[in-house]
Amino acid sequence: MIFTKTNLPRQVAIYILVITGSLILYGYSFNSSQNVALDVPYVQAFIDPQIYSKDFYVQEFLNFTPRYYHQKLISLTASLGLGLSLTYLLYYIMAFSSLVTGLYLIGKKFGHSILSGALLAFLVLNTHNLEATVGYTSIFRTEPTPSIFAMGLAIWGIYYCFCNNWFRGYLFFGLACLLQFLVGFLPGCLFIPILLRYAHKNHSLKTLIISLVIFVGFACLVYVPMKLTGATNSEILSDSEFIYWYGYIRHPHHIIPSRFSIQEWKSFIFYLTGTFLLIKTSDLLSSDDKKNLCIIIYFTLLALAVNYVFVEVYPLSLFAKLQLARTTPFAKIVTLIVISVAVTQYYQKGNLAICLLLLFLPTIPTTNNNGMLFFSVVLIIVILQTFDLLKLTRTRLFTSLAIIGLLSWIIFNAPSTSISTILEIICLQLLSLGILSIPFLLQEKQLLLKKLNVRINATIYTSAIFSLIYFYLGFFQLLHKRLPQINYSQIPSHRLALNFRNLTTKDSLILIPPSQHKFRLYSQRSVVFSFKSFPYTDKGIKQWSELYNILVDLEWKKRIISRNLDLKYQNLSNEEIIRIAKDFGADYILTKTNWHSNLPLEKLIEDEKWVIYKCN
Repeated sequence: MIFTKTNLPRQVAIYILVITGSLILYGYSFNSSQNVALDVPYVQAFIDPQIYSKDFYVQEFLNFTPRYYHQKLISLTASLGLGLSLTYLLYYIMAFSSLVTGLYLIGKKFGHSILSGALLAFLVLNTHNLEATVGYTSIFRTEPTPSIFAMGLAIWGIYYCFCNNWFRGYLFFGLACLLQFLVGFLPGCLFIPILLRYAHKNHSLKTLIISLVIFVGFACLVYVPMKLTGATNSEILSDSEFIYWYGYIRHPHHIIPSRFSIQEWKSFIFYLTGTFLLIKTSDLLSSDDKKNLCIIIYFTLLALAVNYVFVEVYPLSLFAKLQLARTTPFAKIVTLIVISVAVTQYYQKGNLAICLLLLFLPTIPTTNNNGMLFFSVVLIIVILQTFDLLKLTRTRLFTSLAIIGLLSWIIFNAPSTSISTILEIICLQLLSLGILSIPFLLQEKQLLLKKLNVRINATIYTSAIFSLIYFYLGFFQLLHKRLPQINYSQIPSHRLALNFRNLTTKDSLILIPPSQHKFRLYSQRSVVFSFKSFPYTDKGIKQWSELYNILVDLEWKKRIISRNLDLKYQNLSNEEIIRIAKDFGADYILTKTNWHSNLPLEKLIEDEKWVIYKCN
């Protein structure tokens, strides 16, 4: 947020109102997040070493991995008495606040207006997560994962690098590396060409060297311990084996370009093409700004090409580990920066129709590809601007047509939800835009509001307090206890897991169907194998692959269908499943009554079709 030092209480109240209001509208997912369900157990194991003592996946994470610093941060904070639920929420609020503040600063830097900052924050928070990216990646999400915490730091690296404050920029990229390596490392690499250009232009070799030393130093804090302990780049897995298991089997949606959907590629290409056109025709962007923004996009495209060559054509494990498709969220940030600047430019010229189209096309909830429509609108704008016909778009008629066009596009391309749900989403987006625009509106109308200053201040303070109360009631009712526990859903297998925890000792080991990855979290007990619980060390991946062959054994083309994961498990005979459980030293077996009826074992607990047997 960009505020002056005068009237500090008022500025703090505005900040609280904007951040809290935006967070309430954006949302927060802890219990329902699949990624959190995978992350929490090994953090719990740091706090209480007695649980998960026989779980190979959790035990792998107790060694040094790329998540080590994140685990230590969360576990140490939770150990102070906050509990895991509140700790995750606390760091999520910090990351969210940091992101929104950084976006305000970036937007103002390029658009020379608080309006640009508000628009950029609005676009990042309201554009669909997967819009304008490939590899199932996003800038920010509602779940408190390491990548989200790291983005709260990386956004400041982006801001400072765009401001040519390279030491601070690469310091923040380095800190982000400690929380989630790729979220800090990849944007740092994307900015190296801009750093080289700056150093050459200003004859500043010292800036180049010190910045890279800071960046590489933090990266080494992650890589060197893993290399020294043999966790990575060992002889356990060949390059092709690593890419097969890590890429084709476990993460094809992140790593294998040929597995990315055509819809993703179309959206990505159309948005980038439209971005280039907006950059070329921008009046607010300086020549240096235009070059720097284009460099980020160029090197993102280069990264995707390198990813294809060294993952699918000539497999090298290094490039699979880098997951270069994760550069596309940073190219998306460039796209949204350019859109926010363009909207500011056309707002200042009175082209409200163009502002509406550019601002809401990336955010409207449709199943169709908005990228093609975005590109078409940008192309029309460029043509009108070329022939000096933009004045035609300043009429009320054109503005009305733009609104009707947007509503028609939404109605005819709506997802399989009711119109009322779609209208609710649109209303929430408008409310989000209004909240984020409060600093701009107060600045824009300050002369008009001067006579009403006392009333305005009272409204700001009241709204800030109300937003905090609403936040407390809305979020903290989900946290009934200050304990490292999770709220349990009413799915039978999850209820069963909770009851199982109450009936067994902490060192129990259970064989579960490969798809039931949340059972570990809810039961707080060791499991033999779950498909989504993929370790980061070579040794762990090797063990995971052996368990996969025993319990799943699907070729990678069939693996992508999640319901197929339990096919082999459910077709095991009674004798086979008992033998497998005993081979791995499991004390219990989780299955369904229609999969394995009449197992010659003691039935411990049952919930609908799910049942747990105790091995003799």
